[in-house]
Amino acid sequence: MESSKYKFIYIAEFLAKCFFSDEYFPKLSDGQMERLDGKIEFIVKSGHYKGFAAQAFNIWYDITKLHILHNGNKRMAFACFILYCNKNGKKPKGSIKNFKEISLYIAESKSDEKERVIHELRQRIAFIDIK
Repeated sequence: MESSKYKFIYIAEFLAKCFFSDEYFPKLSDGQMERLDGKIEFIVKSGHYKGFAAQAFNIWYDITKLHILHNGNKRMAFACFILYCNKNGKKPKGSIKNFKEISLYIAESKSDEKERVIHELRQRIAFIDIK
């Protein structure tokens, strides 16, 4: 039975499988779910990342770069980003193809370039209010 504690992660896992149905996506272990949940909770509640956009882009970046999963980090990071946007009444403008390219760009960036990459994401991606 799925734990309600990881409801956000379960939904993001489902989205990742839907968005990228042509690619293998491994089942997440309890430990992986706990680490993903902890990372998202830290970004949202720590006070270090101010505002919706900073939190959303840091969720995408950190999950991509931290390699919490053995396989599927970019896909899971994107799904968490989309779900977090939706939860906050926002929808990013762009296509799945465009977002795949951005995920690859994040993954290939150097770790010491995080601030620059986040700044570029903020410049490249606009949001639509959906609520």
